[in-house]
Order: sequence, then C-alpha cells, then structure tokens
Amino acid sequence: ALPIYSTEEFLELGHQKIKEVISLEKLNVGNEKYVFEAVVRWLAHDPEGRKVHMKDVTSALWVAGLDTNYLREQMTKEPLVREIMRECNNIPLTQTLQGEELLASFKPRGYSECIVTVGGEERLSRKTTATVRCMCPLYDPIR
Repeated sequence: ALPIYSTEEFLELGHQKIKEVISLEKLNVGNEKYVFEAVVRWLAHDPEGRKVHMKDVTSALWVAGLDTNYLREQMTKEPLVREIMRECNNIPLTQTLQGEELLASFKPRGYSECIVTVGGEERLSRKTTATVRCMCPLYDPIR
C-alpha cells in the first residue's frame, strides 16, 4: 500500500489543509518522522510556490517527537531539509530530554500502544515497590 503522503492528492493539497492535517491530535502515525517526511515531500512538490508557506506549515509539526539524530542525518542527505532547518527556528537540533523525560514531555498522537507496570520489587533488596510506569514502544526512537 502506498503511504498517503506519496499520493498525488496529498501533494496537491493547499498549505492550510496540510497544516490542518498535520496538526491533528488523532493522526495515527507510528513515528513523528513520517509527518516530517510528508511535509518535506509536500514542500518539494512545488518548492518555489510553497517556500512562502514553509515556516507556517512546519509550525504545526510536533517537534518534541522528532529525533535530533534523524534530523541531522536528513540534513546531510537532503538540501531541502537543510533549508527547512535554517529557515524554521521551531525545530531544535539539540535535545536535552531523553527516555522517560522525553516521553513525559511529549503527548503522543493517535492511539498508542502502551505497557503499564504496577508494583514489583527491587532487584537487590527484594523490597516491594508501589511504582507505576508507562512505556510506549510505539514512540521508541529506534523504531
């Protein structure tokens, strides 16, 4: 199946509609990089005509979900990504939060898979704990 952002219909959408679509909280994506790639493809479809909308459209990206290593890698491969990063100051290239802190700061889109652990015991002392943890493998940056 062809990803929706590869279709001609998606590429022909106006900037307001693209911004509306990528802003949707219920947008069901496995990784925010796919939304970023969709925006890059949309901009690349008509670079001269859409350059004026670049900052506005990228302002709707959920940048907390973008992996900075992925962004750096894309910058080395794609001149348009370098231009986006240079022109749009809303996309950080340094990420101070990691792991659970990052997950806590980022509200995932759509319907996510989640593993909840409740209680347990400490490995060394065997003391019982009342810890509750929520892990979302869907937003694992390795995926």
